[in-house]
Amino acid sequence: MKNIFLALLIVCSLSSGYLYAADKYACVDLEKVFNEYQKTKDEEEKLTKIGEEKQKDIDAKLKEIDKLKERIDILSDKEKESLKVELDQKMESLRQFDREVRTDLMRQRNEIIEAILEEINGVIEEYGKSKGYTIVFNSRALLYKNKDLDITEEMLKYLNKQYKK
Repeated sequence: MKNIFLALLIVCSLSSGYLYAADKYACVDLEKVFNEYQKTKDEEEKLTKIGEEKQKDIDAKLKEIDKLKERIDILSDKEKESLKVELDQKMESLRQFDREVRTDLMRQRNEIIEAILEEINGVIEEYGKSKGYTIVFNSRALLYKNKDLDITEEMLKYLNKQYKK
C-alpha cells in the first residue's frame, strides 16, 4: 500500500512538473513600450501644441498688463489708484486663467495616459494569448530575468503596426 501511494505521489509530481514545463513566460518593459509607442508620442505632440496656443494667450495678457504698468508711471495719483485696481483684476484673471489651463492640460494628459495604458494592457493580453504565453510580467518589477523572455521590442512593433492601421 505504501509503495502504491509512493508511486502515485511520484507520478503526480512528475506529471505536474510537465505541466509547469509547458508554461510559457515573457516580460515586457511597460514603461519603454509606453514611451516609445507612436500613439503616445502623437498625443504628447497634440498636448504640446495646445499648451503652446494657451501660452500665446497668456503672453498676450502679460503684454496687456505690462502696458498698464507703463501707463501707471505717468499718471496722477488719483488715476493711478483706478488703474491699479484694473491691473490687480487683470493679474488675478491671468493667474486664474493660468491655473485653469494647467489643470485642464494635466487632466487631458492623465486621461490620455490612462487610455493608452489600458490599450497597451489589452494588446499585451491579446498578444500573450495569441503567442501561447501563460504569464506576461512587467519587467520593471522583476529583480532578474533571462533576456530571452523579454518581448518588449516585439510588443512595440506589434503596437505601432496596429496603430498605423
